[in-house]
Amino acid sequence: MKKNLLQKLWTFLMLTLMLGSTAVFGQATLKHSYTFETGTYDETTVFDQAGSVDGTLGGTKISIADGKATVSGATANSDGWISLDGVALALNTYSAVTLEAFVETGTTLNSSFTMLAYFGSATPGSRCFWIQPTRSGSETRIEANNGTTTVTALKGSYEVDDGKKHHIVAVLNSETITYYLDGVILASTPTGADYVSTLGTDVANLFRGVDGWNDPNYNASLLEFN
Repeated sequence: MKKNLLQKLWTFLMLTLMLGSTAVFGQATLKHSYTFETGTYDETTVFDQAGSVDGTLGGTKISIADGKATVSGATANSDGWISLDGVALALNTYSAVTLEAFVETGTTLNSSFTMLAYFGSATPGSRCFWIQPTRSGSETRIEANNGTTTVTALKGSYEVDDGKKHHIVAVLNSETITYYLDGVILASTPTGADYVSTLGTDVANLFRGVDGWNDPNYNASLLEFN
């Protein structure tokens, strides 16, 4: 049932999606995939189903069961998350990057700023690409920084914290940064510069941002992340 749902959403979006792309304009390669199904994880590790960059579970408020990784009751940035090896991912070697997540949210479980995914340097907000599902009740956004300039794609007066399942896609290439929700473009902003080759490799997290901001982990479930 889960695979059927994912396949329908995949086809509906009409894109080949990936974490890390070797091409732009729709010609892409799935580089890394985390599905959380039986046999794809153990007590400490989530195994990469498309590449070789496994994830490590951190904190006491994250669990994996029934085909999803769930963070529940998080009030700090160290309660529950998955860390990846940013150097091994090497997102800065690609010509474009797409982050894709199938999420199941609770109803207003997050009252502050949260991160679904953060990839970049150890300096908060610098040389990074991230998905922020909630911002203290105000909006949801994706953002990238190349060390000099920040570009943002956001939707105001809405947060991905509404008790529903969603398909989230964040695309960063040489022309635009684009935020999709359930196959619909929420926002798209021209980049006007290179934001991929400048990406840092210090931090690569799911459910967690970068130390220094210290926002709580995102309370929700991931059904799949690519």
